[in-house]
Amino acid sequence: MITIRSALDSDRGQVLTRIFEVFGPAPAAEAERLWQWQWHRDPRLPLPGYHGVVADWEGTIVGNLALIPAGLYLHGRPVDAHWCVSALVHWGLARQALRAAKRAGEETGLAGRGIAEALFDAQAAGDIQLGKHIARTMRAVLTRIGFEDLANSGSLHRRVSLQHRLARGIGAVPASLVAPLANLALPRLPRMRLSDDISVMDGPFDRRFDELWARLRDRFSAVTLRDGATLQWRYREHPVFDYKVLTLTDGDLLRGYLIYSQFERDERQRGKIVDLFTDPADGEAMGALVAAALRAMRRGGVERVEAFASTDYLNRALKGAGFTPRLTKAGQMQPMMVRGVSCASLHVGQGDGDGG
Repeated sequence: MITIRSALDSDRGQVLTRIFEVFGPAPAAEAERLWQWQWHRDPRLPLPGYHGVVADWEGTIVGNLALIPAGLYLHGRPVDAHWCVSALVHWGLARQALRAAKRAGEETGLAGRGIAEALFDAQAAGDIQLGKHIARTMRAVLTRIGFEDLANSGSLHRRVSLQHRLARGIGAVPASLVAPLANLALPRLPRMRLSDDISVMDGPFDRRFDELWARLRDRFSAVTLRDGATLQWRYREHPVFDYKVLTLTDGDLLRGYLIYSQFERDERQRGKIVDLFTDPADGEAMGALVAAALRAMRRGGVERVEAFASTDYLNRALKGAGFTPRLTKAGQMQPMMVRGVSCASLHVGQGDGDGG
């Protein structure tokens, strides 16, 4: 019989093993490296320790769903919600469990559902569930159990430099000389505005970010928590990535901020805008921060930048800066999916959930 139960921190070994077997060694190694930070230091956790749901077959975990607290606010008020991540079913072990139940003439314990459906329907998973970057096979499962696509959401990207591409053909030194001219063939970077008011913040997330969050949260129909403690944990204490923070001020008042990362993948410099937070009606601020980030990343040798947008105003800011939809190999968008919440607009970024 398969039992659907709340996960325990003592499940760590089996959870990491299943991630290795289903997703491969790199995701498993990353999950292991992030475990303490993710499951013991997140200030949004009700209690330290792994938070999720597992399908347990007589002591063997055959399926897993991790639940990251979303810190979701609806019209300025907090509600209980989770990011559903690392959803997996080990089909080899699951088949063994189902066959064993059939041979013994026992119930499977799934009430006629598949294991994946049972994990998402577990009481511990809560009523409001959020997910993004969801594979096509899992999207079909989620659609069957009532998840819906969040309109106007998905990843976007744009190229900011041709230097790496040129270096492969003519060498690094000549490419560094030719790239500024070659980059004119790309969509132009947006003009810098408010440059005197934008600066790089190297220190901790201070009380200005708490004040910004308190001032703005009521202006969103739905938004995830962005107070100083959450930002400090997420972007200053991350054990893998180094994040850059750009702040936009108006005198002593923090008007907004943008957070981005720069990293190497496949011998190329990549960039991600992981958080962009201003008054949703302040298009000038959003545009200025995006322009500043793109120019900083180009100076840093970044070739391509990715971001995630989930609202009309975020899409306008990014598309106005030359971003276009990032499609899957099948030529499709991957919109965010939600269950248990209905809202016209939900503000999230690349860094929400397990992204970034």
